[in-house]
Amino acid sequence: MFGRLITPLRARFEQSIRLERQEDVAQDEDASAEDFARDVLIELMRNAVEKLKEAEDIKEKIEFMGEMHRIMLENACTKDVFRELDGFLLIVNVLSILHAYFEKERHEDSPTETTQTEDGERLAFMLLAESVSGHPSNRLYFEKRVGYDFLAKSLVQLTSDPQTADQTFGFVLSVALNNFALSSMFVWLRSTDCADLSEYKPLFGTIQNANALKLLLELLDNLPSDDTLLARSCYMVVEHLAGTNHRNKILVGSLPIFPLLFKRFLSTDAGDAIRPLLSRLIKRLAEVGLPISSARMLFESAVLDRKSLNSDVLEIIRAGMKSRWPQHFSFEGPARLTFTEQSMRSLPSSGFTFMVWLWVEKYPTSSSQVLFAASTKDKKFFQIKIRLDGALELFSSGNREMAVLENIKVPKSKWTHLSVVHHPHRASNPTIRLLLDGTLVESRNWQYPKADSAVSAIEYSIGDSDSSSMSWCLASAYLLTVPIPDDLPRLIHHLGPRYNAQFQARDLIRFLTYEGATALNIHLSNLATQGAPAAQVAARLAGGLSPLMKAIRDGNPISEESIMFSISPLGYSVETESESSSDVFNSSVTVKNAVNRHNADASIEVRGDVFAACEQSMDVAIWKLGGASVALRMVELASTPHELSRTLGIFVDSTRSNWQMSEDMENIHAYEVLSRILRSKGQLFNVTAFETIFEVMGFNFRSPDHSTITNPVAYCAIALDFEIWANCRSDIQIVHLGHFAILLKQSRYRAFNSKQRIGKFGVIRKLLFVLQADWYPQDMISNLIGAIRDVAQACFSQDHAIKPIVSYLASNLHDVDLPLQINRDSSKRKAEMLLETLVTMLHSQTHFTKFSAALPFNRILLLLLGEEPTSTVAQQILTLIGLATKASSSFARKFELVSGWTVLKTVLPSCWDSSVQQASLDAFLGRVTFKDRRADRTADHSKTVVCPQLLPTLFSGLHKGLTSPSKSDEHGPEDFVEPLLETLLDLQSISPSFRQLFKSQQITSSFINTYAKFVADGDNHYIDRGAYIRILEKLNHFALALTLDNAISSTQKQQISITFHKAEAILNNQYDGNAPGNSNSATTDMSPATNGTSHSGVQLVHERTYQRMTAKIREWRKSTAANERKRFAQTLSDIREQHRQAGGDNEWRHAMHDRGLWGIEHSIRNWCLDETEGPYRVRKKLQRTNEVPLSTSISQELSRAVSEPDADAQSFVQVEAPPWAENYDLHDADGERQWIDEVTDDKFRRVRHELRAGDVIHTVCTVSRIVGVDSSPGLLILGKNNLYMLDGLVESSDGEVIDARDASKDLFTVPGSVLEVDGRQRAKHWTYDQVLSMSKKTCLFRDVALEIYFKDSCSLLIVFPTKRDRQSVSEKLQLSVTNRAISESRSPLVLRTPLLGRVSSKVMSGFRDELATAQRKWQAREISNFTYLSILNQSSGRTPGDATQYPIFPWVLADYASDVLDLNSPGTFRDLSRPMGALTEERQKSAMQTYNNLVSVGEAPFNYGTHFSSSMIVCHFLIRLEPFTHMFKTLQGGDWDLADRLFSDIARSYHSASEDQRGDVRELIPEFFTCPEFLHNAARLNFGVEQSSGNKIDNVKLPPWARDDPVLFIEEHRRALESDFVSNSLPAWIDLIWGFKQKDVDSFNVFHPFSYEGAIDLDAIKDSLEREATVGIIHNFGQTPRKLFDVPHPPRMMQGQTTLPLGAQYGVEEDPQLLVQSFRPIAEIPASVAALSVDTFYEKVLPCPTGTLYVPNFPHESIRWGFIDQSIKLCVDRKASVVQVAEYVSCRCVAFVDADTFVSGSGDCMVRLWRLSRKDGSTKMSQTNLLRSHSGAVIAIAACRAWSIIASGSEDGSVAIWDFNRAIYVRSIWHDRASDQCAVHSVAINEATGYIASCSNLKLCLHTINALPISEFILDYPTSPITSLAFLEREYVRYGVLATGHENGTISLRSWTAKDTPPEQKAQWKFITIRTLRSRAGADGHTAGITALHFVGESLFHGDTNGSVFMWELPE
Repeated sequence: MFGRLITPLRARFEQSIRLERQEDVAQDEDASAEDFARDVLIELMRNAVEKLKEAEDIKEKIEFMGEMHRIMLENACTKDVFRELDGFLLIVNVLSILHAYFEKERHEDSPTETTQTEDGERLAFMLLAESVSGHPSNRLYFEKRVGYDFLAKSLVQLTSDPQTADQTFGFVLSVALNNFALSSMFVWLRSTDCADLSEYKPLFGTIQNANALKLLLELLDNLPSDDTLLARSCYMVVEHLAGTNHRNKILVGSLPIFPLLFKRFLSTDAGDAIRPLLSRLIKRLAEVGLPISSARMLFESAVLDRKSLNSDVLEIIRAGMKSRWPQHFSFEGPARLTFTEQSMRSLPSSGFTFMVWLWVEKYPTSSSQVLFAASTKDKKFFQIKIRLDGALELFSSGNREMAVLENIKVPKSKWTHLSVVHHPHRASNPTIRLLLDGTLVESRNWQYPKADSAVSAIEYSIGDSDSSSMSWCLASAYLLTVPIPDDLPRLIHHLGPRYNAQFQARDLIRFLTYEGATALNIHLSNLATQGAPAAQVAARLAGGLSPLMKAIRDGNPISEESIMFSISPLGYSVETESESSSDVFNSSVTVKNAVNRHNADASIEVRGDVFAACEQSMDVAIWKLGGASVALRMVELASTPHELSRTLGIFVDSTRSNWQMSEDMENIHAYEVLSRILRSKGQLFNVTAFETIFEVMGFNFRSPDHSTITNPVAYCAIALDFEIWANCRSDIQIVHLGHFAILLKQSRYRAFNSKQRIGKFGVIRKLLFVLQADWYPQDMISNLIGAIRDVAQACFSQDHAIKPIVSYLASNLHDVDLPLQINRDSSKRKAEMLLETLVTMLHSQTHFTKFSAALPFNRILLLLLGEEPTSTVAQQILTLIGLATKASSSFARKFELVSGWTVLKTVLPSCWDSSVQQASLDAFLGRVTFKDRRADRTADHSKTVVCPQLLPTLFSGLHKGLTSPSKSDEHGPEDFVEPLLETLLDLQSISPSFRQLFKSQQITSSFINTYAKFVADGDNHYIDRGAYIRILEKLNHFALALTLDNAISSTQKQQISITFHKAEAILNNQYDGNAPGNSNSATTDMSPATNGTSHSGVQLVHERTYQRMTAKIREWRKSTAANERKRFAQTLSDIREQHRQAGGDNEWRHAMHDRGLWGIEHSIRNWCLDETEGPYRVRKKLQRTNEVPLSTSISQELSRAVSEPDADAQSFVQVEAPPWAENYDLHDADGERQWIDEVTDDKFRRVRHELRAGDVIHTVCTVSRIVGVDSSPGLLILGKNNLYMLDGLVESSDGEVIDARDASKDLFTVPGSVLEVDGRQRAKHWTYDQVLSMSKKTCLFRDVALEIYFKDSCSLLIVFPTKRDRQSVSEKLQLSVTNRAISESRSPLVLRTPLLGRVSSKVMSGFRDELATAQRKWQAREISNFTYLSILNQSSGRTPGDATQYPIFPWVLADYASDVLDLNSPGTFRDLSRPMGALTEERQKSAMQTYNNLVSVGEAPFNYGTHFSSSMIVCHFLIRLEPFTHMFKTLQGGDWDLADRLFSDIARSYHSASEDQRGDVRELIPEFFTCPEFLHNAARLNFGVEQSSGNKIDNVKLPPWARDDPVLFIEEHRRALESDFVSNSLPAWIDLIWGFKQKDVDSFNVFHPFSYEGAIDLDAIKDSLEREATVGIIHNFGQTPRKLFDVPHPPRMMQGQTTLPLGAQYGVEEDPQLLVQSFRPIAEIPASVAALSVDTFYEKVLPCPTGTLYVPNFPHESIRWGFIDQSIKLCVDRKASVVQVAEYVSCRCVAFVDADTFVSGSGDCMVRLWRLSRKDGSTKMSQTNLLRSHSGAVIAIAACRAWSIIASGSEDGSVAIWDFNRAIYVRSIWHDRASDQCAVHSVAINEATGYIASCSNLKLCLHTINALPISEFILDYPTSPITSLAFLEREYVRYGVLATGHENGTISLRSWTAKDTPPEQKAQWKFITIRTLRSRAGADGHTAGITALHFVGESLFHGDTNGSVFMWELPE
């Protein structure tokens, strides 16, 4: 039908095409014909669709679907009609009913109909595939409006039936690939019963409809459980498709199929055949990257039961970690990105730079592909193309011909950075320069494109949309309007393809990986070695830096104004426009330009097949989930070699290409933690694990010559931690010790490794320590010394190698009488081996020159030689002498000056053997040469004597050999005597220089004496007489030769002759067979004169010189050995301290928190009261007892720094004369000491690691930190920049820092108190600008305490040994704090309440004028009763830090029995004019009787034996709250009190304190008015059972009016305190406690004398037992506060509205109906108001647009965010001039803590803390902490300085509460975990109470600061959702007011109440609306939505969507 209809039309069209088109009329006719044909086809499609709707028979449906398919193939425009007429729904409907037809015909046994059913299914799927093919709008419409889920439901029956399932799955696969040749694949596989895809693999192409694959996998759930063939086949198909090409991989990876597949993988139903397929497929997904939710699922499953690992999941994670794809665009075929610049004549006149990161999978196959082009509609200006072979070609309108760049070929399958730099004109250098991966590879003189005369739009395009078969990817691209220097692309290249920001950060090198930073450092080192390029030389001559170094140092190498466009997937978006369900549905894919250059909305158009891969890799996911702690925890859990290698692989791969993980590793000291973990896993190491961990340091075991140390932090922490490797197997130890040779010998970067890495790590010292510590077995010593050799040869300098080695040798070669002798025999053997190694190295003349210049060489020889050397030592020293003789002709003379030759002659005979003799001869004859350890004795050496001074030593050795007895069981002396004599004979015969030596009578005499002695002794020493005869003969021959020489004197000839004749006689007797006679006569004939009396004086001088020198050398050796022992001990101490520190460092355990991956529940159950104080020193925040931080402190020191190489000063030979030169003084006593590598005594070594970088210690004092009733000894350190408090350490009497547990009691500063020396050792520090003020305090009535207050709302109470110590430290501290600005936090309270949120520091210090000011403010009702009482407590020395001086508050109520509390009835209240002990007549009588009785016996009288405040009372009330639980048990001797005496009932406690006759007179503590948590037994403590009632003690029993709700009790109790009755009565109570009635007998207000200040002097009590007893009395009797008033306290002024300050008539809470909106806006901006900021200087409210927030107190400064490149910017002035940019923040919201600190919430689930520092008129922004807990983007944030908390709302449905001071996670508030509307979009914190309001689309919630729920309001979404929140901020509000802004322009003022709670039920809070404010409509009648709210005093400001700000105010 279709063919017949269109045949006439086709004929007409074809005929018209053949006509000549020369006239416009003919063209119009052709267009009309085409329009007509299209209209016909559209009408046909309409008819077919309508008929299909009406068709009921399967045949008709098939017919109409076939007609629709043919029409659609004819003209694609009909696809729109198909969509508009609900064609998709029709197709899905047909598929849903096909199975019914199939069932019907199957029962009728009609195979023909079955075939028609299959045809119908085929046509339906073909129609579906064709309708979306090449039509993005249809594809998007089907996915969004119809959905594959709906399609899946329609296919349930078809896929559940085994007879139709295979065919249906085939059709779904065909839709995915748009290839219906695959439709029967599964049917065929079923017939063969084999999942072999080889037949169909050629048909697998690029995926066209990826969601169909998701459908394919989901439909597998419909199959029978025993049908595994189809499931296996589907998994194999998808896995194979994912590996076919890159586009398929990212398409499959973009599908949300991971949860489905992974659950199947973990299921026990997955068989052995399915699980491997699922594993491979999941690995494919992980390689591309996973969403954060999927990654969390994967990592959570990796750990089983929180203590073991799942190996299968580890393999998946490991595979995912190996792939590190950046976010990128994938281009397939014709595809390009286009940016259009309007009104341009040409390219930028200043030149341009185009930079791109690209990855090519397939080169073009037919013609060159455009990479970048710039053109107008009529003209091409510039083009760069990639050819078929990967080479590049250039085209420019300024040049006639295209240039082919053969030198540049873009590689395949590798990320490549291409830079094209085009200068407009250059006189000398080429104008166009191309750089590949930062290296200049091509430069040409290339004419710049000329400008056109007329302006037009220039189109810049990346890619080619005309015709292309190329497959490639783009990570980022930039077009700059300036040509950049040649060295900048190198930096950009090393930033990597993941960097897609704008190069604006100051710390740009922060984004370098370790490998990138190392590559730049190597490049700079090469430049320094080879000579810098001309540009850098010119820059230095001009006094500047090269562009590269400037960018490294200062960042921001490219001006943002010069960036024309910046393209990355960050700006990718798909925009849809739809007016109805299907009538108009348009979609456009665009990429936003990250640069707001001319047009803020400028975007890049996407044309063709471009797909954005936006999933981030697994290393990014692990960083978001927990960072380095995740990898560390997995390594910690590894228990097998396989698990260890896999977890180490995950650890390594997570940081290799991720700068964020690298930063995280350093911030939490991950490498040090890993080192500690690995020490216990040494035996689990295999070669794989070893190579894996060394890969993170830069080793390349596949190509060792490419190895370098890229990660110096990891290398120092792990590779140089020999404790790890000493516990490994021997094969691992060998490989580890051999890695030095790889770095320093095999690597092509060995020069860099040695100078810039190893040479800076002190490796030699570490190796020598290990050698000395015996960590390695004996069979590893040679390898260890080999490592020392490798390192020393590469780093042979004085400090790095020479001194350490010589010091070690001097200490271990010889015995030294010192303690700590470590296995002397072993040490000697190792030292001798090291000496041999050193001598081997010194055969290098360069090394020898450095060695001799570094140390006094001559004396070093004697030092190493010793007095009793072994033969090995002697041999090596003689070798050194030989080298020295070769090196310097003056050596012999200088050696003589230190008696060296005398020493040799004296000590060598004791160790003389063949080796020593040979070494002596080698040195004597100069046979020792450089570059060769042994002389080549086979060569024909000359017999010239080089070192004649050694001849006496040779004769000494000969004498030793001749006089030593021969042994039969071993080699005797004859073994070396005979060779020596033969050598001497040889020399005598052929060496004139040798013969000349005997002109010296001393030398000749030494021989004569030896000769005569041997002859005289005869053969008594020889067992072998033959040997004796041979030696004697040789001696005779030598003696005869001497006598024949004229060199000796006649006298000596005569002496030789006498001996010779005696020897001959002996020989003759031998031959005659007679024994030799007695030779005594021969010796007696030698007169003294003939024995050389002329030389006796010289010998005596030599002997004395020898003794003096040996004594000096002995002392030097002893000093050196002592120094080395000290160094060894210090190193051991440092190692132990490092282990202790690492053991207590839990900062890395992020992943084990309840919001982390693997929560440990028992670590989060217990809570304690936080020391952080809110307004007026209120403590009610709770913190975990075992804090596990979920934050990372950001280090400002960057180990990935890049710098110019250090000058190699030690590589040059020193030419200055050393002190052992010509003028060396033999008597210089200090000569040797200056060459000792001395270890200095550092008494503060123990604590230096706690110091901040650059800080130094100025003052140290032992103090005790007071915590409740405990005192923790510690050190208070005043540094140069910081104040430190270190617990557990004290300073001993000799100034040494020691553990407190090892110290004597007299060092502790709190006598008799409870010492806590075994608790957690805290180490805290504060900068001096954090110190707010100080206040002198007493402790146990001793005036030696000091309380320091900090700006972070914390305080430090410390006790000094003496008052003088306190005075000294406080003066120094005050001096350090002076001149530092102390800025009070400013809040809305400032404008309405004169007293700030925190009481003035002067008030806190007790100054009378400030106290009077506070009194006047209280009288005028400007501060509340609670605040005033807090001030009085503080002024009188009371502090919450000391339980013995805890703040005192009154019992104000007497009614604890009523159901409703009536605050208008006087009977409700307690009588405040009397103390608690005198509220009844009976108690008054008892009090007076006690007083009179004491008077009668002459003792100091008092009314009560107890007190109203004591440490026991405080702990009694707070027993349920740590640390007071612990304190209570401490005071009770370690156990609870009797259950009946514990605090369990408020009413009973009041009765006991007011009426009971047992003497209880206690008052209350501030927690009764602020902290509901102390009434709840949250820790489930077992207090026992009351004997009186049998009830178990649990929570505190509350009065009936509190409705069993601690929050309600606190609220009502506080209202009672602030009531009019209490306000009127409070002065009387103040008189009792602080006033003139403090000791008033008439008021029954006299307490024990010991309770008053000055009554006890503990320092005067010397007996320790008496002192402890006195301390106990103070604890029991309590301490009366310091007296403040001597006259009656004035009353409060109670006129007017008493809830408001005096003179104020109206308040928001009191008169909400009087609020009136301002007539005009008080401020306007051209955009919607997102927030309101208060400018306190100009007293106005500033509207902030979206993405902007002004800095408090500095309104000219602002923080801006929301940019495409995810940066956050610090701007100044109204023009928003950018001062600083922080990149990769992904900021979504910002809140200021104060003027110096702000927090930001990010799209990467993080909360970041920032600091603003101001200096010299400039402001700098720095990130301080990174906080993790959320699993969704953080979209709302609030901060409160008063309570030091942050609340962050997230898309995950939670509010996380953070402690700002410690930057740690506290707890969470959950709205919902599953709903799509659970995202918490608004958060607010009440500064006065700490209450937290949060809002999602589901509900509005109110919680306490500790997340106790108060009230909840369910919202009617989407009806006018809440858009903003704000609390009424007053110092005290009776009920509280929360304003909520709404989208419809209304503002609801809400409060919360529990008044409507039904009787006898727990309090039920609810929100009540006290007034709804309606904003006025605008001129157009439209009411703008409320977007921002802010209370300032009693005025409410709101901002709206129109950009206007209005004020709601009360009447004057």
